[in-house]
Amino acid sequence: QTLTENLNFRATIEPVKDFRIEVTATKISAENNSSIFRYHDPLQDSTLPYSEGYHHFNQMSQGNYSISFLAIGSSFESSTLSNGYNSDVFNKFLEYREIISERYALEKAQMDPNYVPEFIDEASDTTNGQRIGYDGYSYLSQNVMLPAFLAAYGGYDVNTVDLYARPTFPMPNWNLNYNGLMKLDFFKKLFQTFTLSHSYRSLYTMGAYITNLQIEQRTLNGEEPNDIRNENGDFLSEYQVGSVTVSESFGPLIGINMRMKNNTQFKIDFKRDRMLNLSIVNNQLTETKGTEVVIGAGYIIRDLKINFIRVGANRKAVQSNLELKLDFSLRDNQTVIRRIYEGLTQVTAGQNVYSIKFSADYQINTRITARFYYDQIISKFKTSNAFPTNNITSGISIRFNLGQ
Repeated sequence: QTLTENLNFRATIEPVKDFRIEVTATKISAENNSSIFRYHDPLQDSTLPYSEGYHHFNQMSQGNYSISFLAIGSSFESSTLSNGYNSDVFNKFLEYREIISERYALEKAQMDPNYVPEFIDEASDTTNGQRIGYDGYSYLSQNVMLPAFLAAYGGYDVNTVDLYARPTFPMPNWNLNYNGLMKLDFFKKLFQTFTLSHSYRSLYTMGAYITNLQIEQRTLNGEEPNDIRNENGDFLSEYQVGSVTVSESFGPLIGINMRMKNNTQFKIDFKRDRMLNLSIVNNQLTETKGTEVVIGAGYIIRDLKINFIRVGANRKAVQSNLELKLDFSLRDNQTVIRRIYEGLTQVTAGQNVYSIKFSADYQINTRITARFYYDQIISKFKTSNAFPTNNITSGISIRFNLGQ
């Protein structure tokens, strides 16, 4: 059985004239459930705890899940060399694990009268910190880390956050545009258009999850299904999850796009983005952040005549518009790995990227366009295992349009 769910919400709001807000929300999930359905005869196989008749064997569910998210509460957190790459929201995630561990333990005690919610502290732990937390729900347990991560980075109440770490309600993302400044006399005199923009997008993704088949296998071997534990002493999770990811981007955080009266165009964009990946396999959080400033300019030289280019039967000189564009961008990237068990923080990658792009387009006739371009990208890395690079691409292209 396969179930796919795809929800898309979109709304356009204009609270005042010339101020437009587009709100979106998405939720995408896909799950495949399968099993072997066959007849079981206890006289032929008495090792399985099933009565005579048809039963489902090896029941397995696997799928993926993503939903629009709101992680803006920690978007502007400063985590640099000056403060030792400290992160308050990461510290909050570590603290939330105790609350989630307790919630699981109390829930377990209500269902199982033989279970005692005993807290294992650092002094009584014999595994170098791997079993700290309530019995069966240590701080390194998948059951504990996933909802703690969701609560810390999503701003959810840790006492009520979904323990399966799958939010059911998609959070709003938005795109804002405002051009009301053109009503002012100062802007009317200087500009043809003047637009302010802002955008926010965020997505929470559980890349892949699958039924923990060890539970069924060990149940068939005679173990009590509610008391099956892994090598670390934690109760096995119903589903195995490799990692969860939060992607976030302000594209742009602040954007200004303007056209002057003399057909000169300017744009300024300040962008931010972030990617968080919590790996359950190796107990670490990979945090990649980037900031970018883009400054662009454009100008159109109208009716420029080029005498040395002549076309047509009369060999007339070409006269057309010359469109000039120049973009400069500066991007700063940084990747930090936070090792949860070891308590270590390490910068593994980072670079400053400078980019210059220039182009000049000239339409010779309705079918032929000539273009000169110059692109340069300079990269300076923050780690010692990479050297600076400087890439330049330049040339002239001729485009032929053969369409009608």
